[in-house]
Order: sequence, then structure tokens, then C-alpha cells
Amino acid sequence: VTYVQFMMDHGRDMKVNGLRETPLSLASPDCPLHSETTPGGVFQFPPREQPAHACRRALIAAMQIVKNTNQNIANQNYRDWVSVVTFDSVAGARIHQPLTGNYNTAMRACTRIQATNDLGYTTALEAGMIIADNHLALSPAGFGRKGATKVVVVLTDGAPNDWQSSNSSID
Repeated sequence: VTYVQFMMDHGRDMKVNGLRETPLSLASPDCPLHSETTPGGVFQFPPREQPAHACRRALIAAMQIVKNTNQNIANQNYRDWVSVVTFDSVAGARIHQPLTGNYNTAMRACTRIQATNDLGYTTALEAGMIIADNHLALSPAGFGRKGATKVVVVLTDGAPNDWQSSNSSID
């Protein structure tokens, strides 16, 4: 096993010998950030581990398209809003970036997405979809807007292997 594979096995969250994260993790003081030009501008990224880095760049490119489409709409309440939900099971599915019309903030949030370790059950896609659905719901339960078309784009590098509902509910 190569050193890079060893670091990727540990992901952003698993500590080596219980002591510290690998240099690929933003949680590590040894994580080297680098500047990179994207369709959305220049951003600081952690190391380019794949496929997470390709996903970060793809999300930023997609958000830049949304930003360009909405650039002439002054009122943010009428712009398309974007959000980012992550769904690995180590940290649990969570809203990484709440719904916003501030595309630069959302793009910066994408630069901090990192893969979890690859040991055990780590793809909680169902939990992520539930959180996304709840976040898009109309208030007071969620932050969605009446009359808005809601779209969920799913990027994953694996098959779901951690779920909270019964098989019959999922079916």
C-alpha cells in the first residue's frame, strides 16, 4: 500500500494510531492548501485527492453557471438559491452550506468538502436525501420558497451502504 493510499484510507477524520489526522485532512495542521483557478474564481483547496477534488471543482463550476444565470437579478429573494449537503456516515449527513443566493460563499464551502475514511459504512445517501428534502421544505420546517422549483443533484463515489429506514420504506 502506498503512503497516499494509506492517507486516503484514513480520510479527513480517522486519526493515525489515534493521535492525528493525515496531511490530506483539513483537520491536520500539516494540510497544505494551494490556490487553484476554477470557473468560479481562485480558491484555496486542500490536496487534490480524487474523486473528491473533481467533485469540489464540478460543484464550483455548476454554481458559477447558476451565478451567471442570475447575475442580472438584484433581489436575492428572486435568485436561484443553492445549498450543499454532505452524507457520509462518520459525521452524519449534514447541511454543509445552507440555502443561499450568495454563490461565492457556497463555492468557498465546496472547497472544504473532503472524503471520510473508507473503512466500514460511510455512504449515508438516504440520510443526505432526507436532510436535503427537509431543508428544501417550506418554512417553518425548512428554508424552501413557495413557487420555487427544487432540484437535488447527487454526487457520490459509491453505493449507499448506511441507511436509517427499513428496506420496505426505501423500496
